[in-house]
Amino acid sequence: MDIFNAASVFMFQIGARHLTFDFTDAQKELIRHPVTQSVILLSMFYMGTRNLMWSVILLVMYHIIVSILLNENNKYNMLSSSFIEHLGIASENKIEMYYSNMEKLN
Repeated sequence: MDIFNAASVFMFQIGARHLTFDFTDAQKELIRHPVTQSVILLSMFYMGTRNLMWSVILLVMYHIIVSILLNENNKYNMLSSSFIEHLGIASENKIEMYYSNMEKLN
């Protein structure tokens, strides 16, 4: 491994943990936007893989896993009801989803 790559990774880790930025409210909203977060995540995957194709594949897999499979509000989630109740997450979202799905059937 090149010494500059090792130093770069080391500085990246230190900076990610200890730097604080004074963002304005508009900048904070911009960073919270899903597209901006996806670009940031894509760049993080690219830093690790140095391959654009693998970075995009990892980004798509991340969104499928986090936004669909492990999202208790999505109808395709893999989390069991007992696990969600164990975490203490209110089941009001499921009740609302149930009523909205029933309205779609009628």
